[in-house]
Amino acid sequence: MKKLIFITLLLFASIPSIACDVCGGGGSGAFLGIVPQFERNIVGLRYQYQNFSHPLTELNFNNGSRVNNDYFHRKELWFRTYPHKRIQLMGFIPYAVHQRREAEGSSAIQSPGDFRIMANYMFINTGDSINVKWKNTLMGGLSLNLPTGKYRARDYNQQLLPPQFQPGTGAFGTTFNMIYTTRIKKWGLNFDAFYTFNTTNESQYRFGNQLRSSLLMFRTLTLGNYKLMASAGGVLEHAETDYYYGAREEFTGGTYRMFHLGMDAFLGNFMVNGFIQKPFSRTLPYSQPDLSIRVGMGLGYFF
Repeated sequence: MKKLIFITLLLFASIPSIACDVCGGGGSGAFLGIVPQFERNIVGLRYQYQNFSHPLTELNFNNGSRVNNDYFHRKELWFRTYPHKRIQLMGFIPYAVHQRREAEGSSAIQSPGDFRIMANYMFINTGDSINVKWKNTLMGGLSLNLPTGKYRARDYNQQLLPPQFQPGTGAFGTTFNMIYTTRIKKWGLNFDAFYTFNTTNESQYRFGNQLRSSLLMFRTLTLGNYKLMASAGGVLEHAETDYYYGAREEFTGGTYRMFHLGMDAFLGNFMVNGFIQKPFSRTLPYSQPDLSIRVGMGLGYFF
């Protein structure tokens, strides 16, 4: 019974994804989490929610109206396929709803985000081998971020909303990534790192380059017909300073360090997952909104 209660709590408190004033709204979705069964194709939907609180400074006002909170909702259709046993292709099609609450009004944007296409090469894969005790998988590759989302939306007073609040970046970006998984019997570790190079959009704004990395420990469990995988660990997100017309934008960039707790459940060809992430340390510029919590859930189908 104790084991069942523990698993249930994890399932309702737990696949991870980025959208913040540190990283830029259009740069969200880089976090993949642990996606097992590397050899199988998958198509899925996932949802992510984030809440940011604005500090009380002279810069957090909009025409005299105090800016209080930003709420980011992100829905995403994604897939993974293998044109070759060592080549993995992934695609992400997001739809974003961003809401801003102020003392004297509120603003909302609904728009597709920036689409992303990723290609990985499988350097090592002993996950199915019966000849080794430790199972290892190492992939590396890159992704192209496409400027498909809105990036010049306006608020309820028809004032241009800040770039970090927009669903898109308005510019192309390239992300290099590495994903490593090792496991023995029911225990394992998953490490990944993503580094994004951003370009300048038509408004002459360039988001700072971004690093996101995570180290997660996981354990597989069995509950009736369900196969479960619980994960816990840490996430690091860092964004460099943004640039506008070639000049550094003050009060942009920053670093988050977060706890992560997640759970995946598998039944036949279906996968259901969820996660929660909570910052425990941050280094933010003056007036930078602060991430309170990030939660998400997803549904996938293997074929």
